[in-house]
Amino acid sequence: MDYAYKRTTAGGFEAVARDVERSIDAHGFLVSGIHDVHVTLAAKGFHIRPLRIYEVREPRDRFVPTGPANVAQDPRATLVMPCKINVFEEGDSVAVAAILPSIMRKVYPEAQLDGIVEEIEERVIRVVDDATYRSERSAREGAEAGPPTAHGDVSARSSRT
Repeated sequence: MDYAYKRTTAGGFEAVARDVERSIDAHGFLVSGIHDVHVTLAAKGFHIRPLRIYEVREPRDRFVPTGPANVAQDPRATLVMPCKINVFEEGDSVAVAAILPSIMRKVYPEAQLDGIVEEIEERVIRVVDDATYRSERSAREGAEAGPPTAHGDVSARSSRT
């Protein structure tokens, strides 16, 4: 079973992070926390390559079409949210990765997370795809990019691990 979804892009770290933030907003998530791990560790004398973790969640008024109620009001959603979307340098590229919410079905099989997990996971994957697409397009064209018309772009590299 795949536990994570990752795409890499040629954009710079800060540019890709901005594209991730735009994509998070475009797909209806709210950012509940941002962790600049490299900054925190540098303050303690440990230097690592840039790593930023976004914690995203559903807005309180978001209706889940596949579920019986609002995700924010369904206690099962707390087993899945917040989702974390990571941005980090990997070789000469920048990676955008997320733990797939469907892994939580194995952790909490008794919670009956079907319906909630699929809808959230689909949107998390779109956040990663759209952010890397924007970065790839910006790197190629040197212009502001919009979301792809199809699911992802063949020039960005993706993997499930």
